[in-house]
Amino acid sequence: MVLVSIGDQQAFELLQILRFTFYGLAYLALIAIPLLARKECGIRPGWWLRFAAASGFLVTLLFVLLSIFPIILGEEPVRLRHQDG
Repeated sequence: MVLVSIGDQQAFELLQILRFTFYGLAYLALIAIPLLARKECGIRPGWWLRFAAASGFLVTLLFVLLSIFPIILGEEPVRLRHQDG
């Protein structure tokens, strides 16, 4: 990844958000296990655990989506492009 015309702090923040997003994707897979457990296998968790897993799945999915598509735009891209050093 080439980071052009952004400062060190902005580059660090971008990499940190990407790291958290990848962790979120891994957690989505882990949280889905109690939700998709089959009753025939005898490993179906109780309703309270499925409720907690569904809640965690939705919050983590919201975080991942907002990391990819932010609702607040940063500084003006034109201004960033013409910024020196």
